[in-house]
This record gives sequence, C-alpha cells and structure tokens, in this order.
Amino acid sequence: RSQWEHRLEAARPARVDPDNLAIRHQARQDPPIRPANLAHPAPKHLAAPESKLSLAASRDVRWRIEYCRGARNSLNKTVHYKTEKKKKKKK
Repeated sequence: RSQWEHRLEAARPARVDPDNLAIRHQARQDPPIRPANLAHPAPKHLAAPESKLSLAASRDVRWRIEYCRGARNSLNKTVHYKTEKKKKKKK
C-alpha cells in the first residue's frame, strides 16, 4: 500500500453516520421556502408590544409582519417608492 492509500483511509470516516447521510440528502434538495430565514431574521422591536409603541414603531412592526407574510403591496413602502421612480424616468 502506498502512502496515498493510507491518507485516503485516514480521510474517510470509519463509520457512516446515518444522521450525516440524512443531512447530506437534505442539502441536495431545495431548501424549504420559509419567510423566517434564521440566518437573517427580520428586524424586531422587542421593547414593547404593539399597543404600547409609538406610531412610527408600531408602523414598523406592522410592516415587518406584512413583510414576513410576503404581502408585498399592502404596507411595504418600497414598492410605492419604486413605482414613483419609474414614473420620473418616463418623464
């Protein structure tokens, strides 16, 4: 046996972990579509419930809820902003 074969043996895990296989199988599939992306959570106001917040903060909370739900046009101000920009370009 050459040293390369010994190195390959060392690199390969001796026992196949069924959990590891399952994780690898999941990674091959498309990730589940969820609004709650754990790596980048939506900004949260943890200071107080919505009733106790100022108007601006409660609006931000409502915007966050709508944004997480995926209802883009209801309270998402950026959509309106973008349409305004397009109109200016036409002029």
